[in-house]
Amino acid sequence: MIMSLNMKKISLFILGASMGCVMLNNTTIAQSSASVLRFGFYTKDLGKSSIKETDESFKRWVETIKSNTKVNVLSSAIMKNNFYDSKESLVEDIKKNKLDFMNISTFNFFDLDLQGTIIPMLTTSKVKESKFERYFLVAHKNSPVEDITNLNNARVFIPNSFSFQLQKIWLQVELKNKLKPADYAKIEIAETNKKGNEALFAIFFKKMDYAVVREDIYLLACELNAQIKRQTKVIATSNKFINNFFARRKDVDPEIYKEIVKIGMNLDKTVEGKQILNLMQMNSIHEISIADLQETESLIKQYKKIFGK
Repeated sequence: MIMSLNMKKISLFILGASMGCVMLNNTTIAQSSASVLRFGFYTKDLGKSSIKETDESFKRWVETIKSNTKVNVLSSAIMKNNFYDSKESLVEDIKKNKLDFMNISTFNFFDLDLQGTIIPMLTTSKVKESKFERYFLVAHKNSPVEDITNLNNARVFIPNSFSFQLQKIWLQVELKNKLKPADYAKIEIAETNKKGNEALFAIFFKKMDYAVVREDIYLLACELNAQIKRQTKVIATSNKFINNFFARRKDVDPEIYKEIVKIGMNLDKTVEGKQILNLMQMNSIHEISIADLQETESLIKQYKKIFGK
């Protein structure tokens, strides 16, 4: 799976860094010393980033937050990162309470049947007002296709993005639900190293016929360049999904995770917090619950039913 490295890595770091701010008054974390927080990372979610690079950068972010926050953190707090090459090892440690917090894709959350074992806490968003993201299937305005049901012998590109896996799943399910089997077989879903905005410009200049683009990328491009809006069109729109989130172990002290949520959600209210969000290429951090994942869960269930994966 191809991902946006900067977005993915910084998202992991700052959410983890927010965790580092909550070691208050020697509060004890269940089955873990007061000075240790244990984080889980699935290496395949790190893209091209090395474990060493991720580990060192994560620690830098934690120290930056600790040295600037007004929260009374423990100076001796240790942030222990655990990297997993297999989903099976990650799940085993989650279920054995060897991790306090972990970053996970929504697909893996449901695919690995972790509901009730870990609790969703926070997600990052490109749109300040929303915790969700939507995807558009975009074509040039001169394309004869007005609706996804009219696609025929088409090549649809999925850009290199943080949401690559979920975008592809949505497109596959949408095509399967809307097209006859013979017509679906004639559709090619192609990966590209182009970013979402680059794919959009390729549509504009007729270098691509169709591409899936995140809603925020499309709307911003149309706002900045009126010609994009005039020369392209959206032929399919997804529901609202959550692609990735930070979770907690089920029995983490409520005082701890509530403080984590408060710190994360207030990042955009300080100059330093806004700078961090800019580095993340995000606009906000939102609290989430299992109810916010319903649309994404429905999509994943459809995908597994249709494709047996």
